[in-house]
Amino acid sequence: MKKLKLLFGILIGLTILSCSSDDDNTQSTENELIGIWVRIDSNETFEERYTFNSDETGNVYFLDGSFSNSTDFNWTTENNILTLSNDEPEPNPGSFMTTFSFNSNGQLILFNDSDLTYNKIE
Repeated sequence: MKKLKLLFGILIGLTILSCSSDDDNTQSTENELIGIWVRIDSNETFEERYTFNSDETGNVYFLDGSFSNSTDFNWTTENNILTLSNDEPEPNPGSFMTTFSFNSNGQLILFNDSDLTYNKIE
């Protein structure tokens, strides 16, 4: 349970607001997000994976050594801000926001203190 709290603490810590005046095509951006994204530094003992479904639901899976966790969420985007929220009971409810973009290789980039890069696998 403590690791779950830590995971959500880290996710909330990813919150960064972007300063963008661009008018983004939200539908197009949402379509690009739909699928399964795995962090590029994932391996046999560490994995972070996001699944974004077309009905704006999803799942985050986290593996670190022998500890793993999976949490369902709802998601929305607006002006390159990704918001994830869940309906978990106390003490783990929450939501977090992060800026996001896609690089020239089609990888998903989530911004925080350092960029986190994800490859689409489906």
